[in-house]
Amino acid sequence: MSLLNVTFYFFYALVASSALALLFVKNIFHAALALLSCLLGIAALFILSMAEFAGVAQILLYAGGVVILLIFGIMLTNKSGAQPIPIKNTGLFGGLLVGSGLFFLLLFFTSKALFVLPANTNAGSIEKIGIELLTDYVLPFEITGILLLAVLAGAATIAGYKASRN
Repeated sequence: MSLLNVTFYFFYALVASSALALLFVKNIFHAALALLSCLLGIAALFILSMAEFAGVAQILLYAGGVVILLIFGIMLTNKSGAQPIPIKNTGLFGGLLVGSGLFFLLLFFTSKALFVLPANTNAGSIEKIGIELLTDYVLPFEITGILLLAVLAGAATIAGYKASRN
C-alpha cells in the first residue's frame, strides 16, 4: 500500500468520523468544530485528487469563512455564560428515512452516470480560473463579502443588545 493510499484513507476516516460526531454531539460549539474538521478533511481529499483549486476554495470559503463565522455567532450569542447550548436530536426516524432515501438516489444516479475526462485538460487551469474570478465574476464575491460582514455585525448587535426595563 502506497503512502498516497494511506493518506487518502486517513482523510476519509477523518471526514467520516467528523460527520458522525457532527450528528451525535450534544454541544453546538463542538458540532461547529466537528464541521470544521469535516470540511478541512474534504479539502485534503480534493487536494489528493489533484483538484488543488477546489481544495483551496473549500478551505477559504467554507472552513475559513462560514464555519469561523458560525463559531463567532455561537460565541457572541451565547447568553447562558458557562452553560453550553444543548442540542436535542428529535425526529431521528424521519432523518434516517430522508437520509437513506437521498443516499440511494445518489447511488442510483452515480451508477448511471458516465464520468469522462475532457480532452483538453488545460481548460480549467488555476491561472485561467483566477483571471475569470478577478475580472468577470468579481461582483458576486464582493456581494458575498458584504453579506458575511452584515451577518457578523448582526450577530454582534444581537449579542450586545440589552432590553431596557420600563
